[in-house]
Amino acid sequence: MISLAFKLGILTALLFIITKACDFNLIIVSNTGNDYFVQIKTPNGTASELFHFKKSGQKESVHITGNNCFLNMTTINTYKVNPDGARGQRLYQAKAILDGMGFIQYSLLADGLVAIDSSTGVMYAFDTYEGKGKK
Repeated sequence: MISLAFKLGILTALLFIITKACDFNLIIVSNTGNDYFVQIKTPNGTASELFHFKKSGQKESVHITGNNCFLNMTTINTYKVNPDGARGQRLYQAKAILDGMGFIQYSLLADGLVAIDSSTGVMYAFDTYEGKGKK
């Protein structure tokens, strides 16, 4: 049987998350030497700069703040790099509902897919992926 104190603690935590603004870092770390572009769209619709990943271990981050982040998806798009160095065709799109205070880290994999690696203080749900060439 779950104690009343435990239930109240869970309810308090949920209310805190719902009523507070989100404030977290979304970090992407490359686990490949392959060349990719990555762009992040935050829950408020703002797009990050176009990050160019060129080597394994490269790390880029976006600070996400706002109210009600759980109402909209955060989107990460990965793109090929054309021979002229420009952004090419989209490879993958990852979407998730992210909210909380802390950080969430994604790994950029050899095929251009990103996957959640770790998270502290950030909850995530409805993590979906669309494959190559989708618009």
